[in-house]
Amino acid sequence: MRNPSRRLLVLHADPVFTERVRAAAQPRFNLEWIAGWKALPDAVREAAPSGLLVVDPYYDRGRRDGPAPDLQALLRNF
Repeated sequence: MRNPSRRLLVLHADPVFTERVRAAAQPRFNLEWIAGWKALPDAVREAAPSGLLVVDPYYDRGRRDGPAPDLQALLRNF
């Protein structure tokens, strides 16, 4: 059995979604659950270019408020 070679960073609060991601990703990806927006930039910097990122743009916000400013800053910086 191969060791996972790609990181999959996930910032999402929905337990059904996260369980589906876990089931689909293993064993090909090394899953890492991100604790919040503040931890996300460091995790992205540490990930190899082949890593993947799944983010709920409304994490910790209401949909009426629009996407999180932290996501917009992440996209601008990376």
